[in-house]
Amino acid sequence: MKIKTKTAIALSLGIICFLFFNVINVYAAEFKVADEHGNLTVAEGERIKNLYAAGNIILIEGEIESDLYTAGNTITINGKVSDDVKAGGATVIVRGDIGGSVHVAGGNILIESKIKEDLFVAGGSVTLTKSALIEGDLIVAAGAVSIEAPILGDVKAAGGEIVINSRISGSVEANVEDKLILKEQAYLEKDLNYKSLQELEKDQNAVISGKTNFDKVKAKKTDTFKEFKLPFALLVVIFIVKLLANIILGLVLLYLFKNIIEKINKNSLTEFGKSLGLGFLGLIFVPIVCLLLFLTLLGIGLSSLLFLVYCLTLFLAASLAGIIFGSWMIKILKRHKDYSVSWPQVVLGITVLEIICLIPIMGWLVKFVFLLVSLGSLYCLTWQKIKTSSKKTIPKR
Repeated sequence: MKIKTKTAIALSLGIICFLFFNVINVYAAEFKVADEHGNLTVAEGERIKNLYAAGNIILIEGEIESDLYTAGNTITINGKVSDDVKAGGATVIVRGDIGGSVHVAGGNILIESKIKEDLFVAGGSVTLTKSALIEGDLIVAAGAVSIEAPILGDVKAAGGEIVINSRISGSVEANVEDKLILKEQAYLEKDLNYKSLQELEKDQNAVISGKTNFDKVKAKKTDTFKEFKLPFALLVVIFIVKLLANIILGLVLLYLFKNIIEKINKNSLTEFGKSLGLGFLGLIFVPIVCLLLFLTLLGIGLSSLLFLVYCLTLFLAASLAGIIFGSWMIKILKRHKDYSVSWPQVVLGITVLEIICLIPIMGWLVKFVFLLVSLGSLYCLTWQKIKTSSKKTIPKR
């Protein structure tokens, strides 16, 4: 594994840790729900304190007065964000001014904004245009990096090809797999330290005021895993996007259905074995019942409806599994006596459970168990609700 891949992994894990340790109080936040097409827009003129948003196409035109957390396929941030931005998506475009730092992971990333603090970015292709300005440090790992924007702090970069065509006030450290290129407008005020297979390509008008230290990396005759590097980097990005989306979804569910989630959480943890058994039975027998109903002409409609409900409960159970896991962890670590659920349980549970799932077999088994527990608890509380409703509708004699 070469320098670029190692740096991408380290940066990606750093983004995960930053997300975990810097989640703010969700009760001061606003949650935006995507429309039927999975798209979400914050219109120009809207002002939101803290925003958590997930969907297919995310468009931020309004002003975010504090932090922005978002995940989606295509994310475009045109409005001003007063504090920090954490974003993950296939395509991420940042044009609005950012008052804090920016943490971004994605496939194609375009930065055209003024960023008051640091920029942390990992992706397939990263471009900082001339209209951008980074007042802090730049930490970037990508297959292709293009820096046209002035950087007031230091630069630490890793990539296949890195192109610099702007003024950089701090020092520059680069790990380059293919080529480092300094174009005519490149002006490095301090030292340049870089590792590469070959020396940099420097335009005659480019300036390096400090020292230049070149560490030549020897080319390996064989690289068995070279063809797997890009897929692996993409998997890292997908993992980060999935983690961020799951955290946002969990916080949205907690914000909208706090009382229901606390009942499910309490039922899951106080009747763990019962919930596990019911979840397993439901997972196996509900599809069988759907199939039997489908084989009868009169039961096709009921079968379709039951299967739709089954898929919905599976989706909810998967979303709640991390929350229940987090509540269980905090109850053990802090010896809490209650079963209340708040944002720490959501963030801790989802993050740790997703990381555990990276462990083959054992990690998958742990998540499967908590999925069954949450599924069984959903079935149990639904059945209790049906019985309570039926008793109320039956008239007393």
